[in-house]
Amino acid sequence: MKRIIIICCILCVVFSSVYAQSGRAGELSWNILDGTLTISGKGIMPNYGVMNFKLAPWLSYRDSIYRVVIGNSVTNISDYAFAGCNNMTSIIIPNSVTTIGVDAFRGSGLNSVTIPNSVKVIEKSAFEDCNNLVSIVLPESITEISDRLFFGCASLSSVNIPNSVTTIGNEVFYLCRELTAVTIPNSVTSIGNYVFAYSGLNSVIIPNTVVTIGYAVFLGSNLTSVTIPGSVIEIGHGICHNCTVDVADENTVYSSVDGVLFSKDKTTLFFFPCGMANSYIIPSSVNSLGFRAFDCKDLTSIEIPASVTNFDSMAFGYCNFTEIINLAPTPQTISNYLFISVDKKKCILRVQNASIDAYRNAEGWKEFENIAD
Repeated sequence: MKRIIIICCILCVVFSSVYAQSGRAGELSWNILDGTLTISGKGIMPNYGVMNFKLAPWLSYRDSIYRVVIGNSVTNISDYAFAGCNNMTSIIIPNSVTTIGVDAFRGSGLNSVTIPNSVKVIEKSAFEDCNNLVSIVLPESITEISDRLFFGCASLSSVNIPNSVTTIGNEVFYLCRELTAVTIPNSVTSIGNYVFAYSGLNSVIIPNTVVTIGYAVFLGSNLTSVTIPGSVIEIGHGICHNCTVDVADENTVYSSVDGVLFSKDKTTLFFFPCGMANSYIIPSSVNSLGFRAFDCKDLTSIEIPASVTNFDSMAFGYCNFTEIINLAPTPQTISNYLFISVDKKKCILRVQNASIDAYRNAEGWKEFENIAD
């Protein structure tokens, strides 16, 4: 009987410890009272999350956390610190904090945040999937907006990019459908991949300090046109979808004609805006087509001049051509992926009469069942 009582007492102690709404986190202490999580003490918050194989102890009570107050001597917000706190709508970040970790607020219920200038680094995905986040003030102390920082923030409509920022990482505003306008400051030199993809962006000015632009930056956004300044020397494939591209005359690498993006000498075609037309004649100056240069389901007819000899394997992406006119007398060498979405039983491949037999025997081209002049 005594043994049973002792065991029960031990279990009571264990369970009360497990479910206590207060405790230690490394050098810090924490407690939850009336929906407010207070983290106090001096020093570093331990890192949590998948990579560290443990969760912050207060996350056992995440559904009862509505507000967070961090003490004035805490120096960081750790990885995954408040991830999944769906009911947490506000946080006070003191001037002692210098770093906000990976996934720190991911999927939380925050609706607005002001980050103090003491913060030097905000790690990737810190605010990813914060669906209630409407606005955020970023500090003038950061130099980079990390990858996926606001990925999937469906309600985000206002964000400042401070003049201290030089780099905007990948997928930063991906799926931010309420974000219609952003001011990119003159400090920015690099814009990453998919930054504004599938956002609500309908206007943007790329400053004349930007040197590199990643691929699919504006894909699926509401932009109808974009201007590339003279400073840009590198643009990834598929800059947008339906928008036209205009390149400043002083740009030494790129040029544009009627919204189509070319190399400066117009020998390489990099991007054709979908929705501009359902047929297109590639200029005779072009000898190369870039990766996914044409990626338009509504483009049904294309004319390829004899000058084109180099095709990227996905140059025609997912085009559903019903007619292809190829003026090259000798079939070009192509990959099997060049016309991956074309129905080769229905699409007509038109070539010179004297070249029909050559095309019927050429790799890639011979897959077309209807080759005619």
